[in-house]
Amino acid sequence: MKNTLLLYLKFQYTTYRLLSENQNLLFLDVILAIVTAFLFFCIFFRHYFLKLTFSTNRKRYESLIFLKKRNGVS
Repeated sequence: MKNTLLLYLKFQYTTYRLLSENQNLLFLDVILAIVTAFLFFCIFFRHYFLKLTFSTNRKRYESLIFLKKRNGVS
């Protein structure tokens, strides 16, 4: 995640440096806003939704093991 953010910041700085000579900053801001929203969505999806899915599956697995032990199934 840290590498992704550093790469994005480097991309943002380079893009601003290259396009600041032209007066296309509004277009640049729109592109960077879209890229930023996409990156934050990817990070949010990776860290929250997948974590929720894996923790739910782990709880199901643990409850299945508990039921097997309680019923004497090995």
